Amino acid sequence: MVQSISSSRAATAGGLAVKGLSVRLGGEARPILRDLDLQVNPAQAVGLAGRSGCGKSTLIHAVAGLVPWLRPADVDGDVALAGDSLIDLDPGQRAHLLATCLDRPDGQLFLPTVGQELAAACHLHRCKERAQELASIFAVSNLRHRRITELSSGQRQRVALACAFAGSPRPVLLDEPTAHLDSTLAAELLVLLEGLLSAGRTLIIATHDPLVFNHRMVTRLVSLRDGRVRCRIDHSRIYDPGNVRRNFNR
Repeated sequence: MVQSISSSRAATAGGLAVKGLSVRLGGEARPILRDLDLQVNPAQAVGLAGRSGCGKSTLIHAVAGLVPWLRPADVDGDVALAGDSLIDLDPGQRAHLLATCLDRPDGQLFLPTVGQELAAACHLHRCKERAQELASIFAVSNLRHRRITELSSGQRQRVALACAFAGSPRPVLLDEPTAHLDSTLAAELLVLLEGLLSAGRTLIIATHDPLVFNHRMVTRLVSLRDGRVRCRIDHSRIYDPGNVRRNFNR
């Protein structure tokens, strides 16, 4: 059972601005992102939608600094948090300012056991006392002595989420957060995210999953196509059945 995080730990950490961001991965002839602008205000949940290959994951990776620091790419433009540019910060430095959970949790889990991963995340963010709380919140308390390699995809996803939420109340970048969870755990995760949003956390969620929008917590939808913003849909129109079908291919 996924539990809630107290509002005192989820205060606003400032708006996120992406300005003129273009990304061309090494070896690719065409850019994946093309002069993209995105503004995410404090305490706002923005959903990123679009067909596979439209640039959603690349945008998450670029904001987190994984591109170009860990994957060769030509990057132009800027990413700023609360008015301060992050473009010269590497992924480790950005991790103190932004929480990130990728669609493939194995890319974020490096230590042998669940307990060691949680302890390392809390040590990094100087909140060692939170390891037990996070394990309880994300329903991995009974897995703390298990090896990462023994876990299912869904269990690994929950461990990665627990580690991402360690530390100060940073904006959260989520790439397909429900991808490896069954329907029950996915619904419980979305309730948790709703609580974080209500408490002032900033969320950016890239997803193909209409379930995310069934909870009606997303305040703005940005639909991408060919690396550009195709349209921006405000809260009053996000949940029209036609918009859901167009943006989730359903």
